[in-house]
Amino acid sequence: MSELNIETVDKAGEDYWSEVWKNTPLPDKIISGDKKLKNHILRAFEKVFKENLPQFDLKGKSIIEVGCGNSVWLPYFAETFNLIPTGLDYSEFGCEQERKIFQRDGISGEVYCADMFNPPAELLGKFDIVLSMGVVEHFEDTAKAIKAMKSYIKPDGIIITTIPNNVGLTGWLQKLINRPVYDIHNIIDKNDLEVAHRENDFEIFFSEYVVSVGLHMNLDVKDKPIKNLKFKKIIAKGLSVITSVVWLFEKYIFKLPSSSFFSPAVILIAKGKK
Repeated sequence: MSELNIETVDKAGEDYWSEVWKNTPLPDKIISGDKKLKNHILRAFEKVFKENLPQFDLKGKSIIEVGCGNSVWLPYFAETFNLIPTGLDYSEFGCEQERKIFQRDGISGEVYCADMFNPPAELLGKFDIVLSMGVVEHFEDTAKAIKAMKSYIKPDGIIITTIPNNVGLTGWLQKLINRPVYDIHNIIDKNDLEVAHRENDFEIFFSEYVVSVGLHMNLDVKDKPIKNLKFKKIIAKGLSVITSVVWLFEKYIFKLPSSSFFSPAVILIAKGKK
């Protein structure tokens, strides 16, 4: 293992994620262009990746996903962009889930169980792309989390960072419905994310709020049972129905714009400066 000497507080913790993955089935494989309504957010993410990544030379390049537990994105990037995938997560259970996903989807790649701040030395500076799908917002110092991510890529490597938009409506509702899960996030917006990347000498190529509306609530248990759970499940179901109605409107009439208040996520793509 190699210490990066980067200190920042993890607001979630390995125990939380292991418990989540123990109670979460393997997610479905990402089928490119799948038009099922439930895949609305996945299609929006895919659109961003397909429109922005081809500007880089990706032939034979490698990608590492930090926080890969139970993620279907490494198989997607391996198949869509012919990237060589590697995963890293500090939850052994999450790593085992990822290995099962690799096996199910016919993907060849390594999955390492290690802390992102204390990785095997052979992973440092090895990769062309580092990917995180909702990781850096769990640390109190975003710039330090980005610095750790940067340690895995070559000097001119690419970083792809996504975060939930907890400063908007989704975050406000999450705070009301399940405060403990809201509290494991460092509440940052798109501008905060951009600043953290620029502090680490990245040149930003894409940074936007993504998807018009996504009011899906997280009812995972953190530390203690959720009060009024049955009632909150009804509220969460109602919010999901509202989201589906909006997505149906977009599917058959016209697409609504993304925004800092209603959008559920932010995607940022940047490149290291040599």
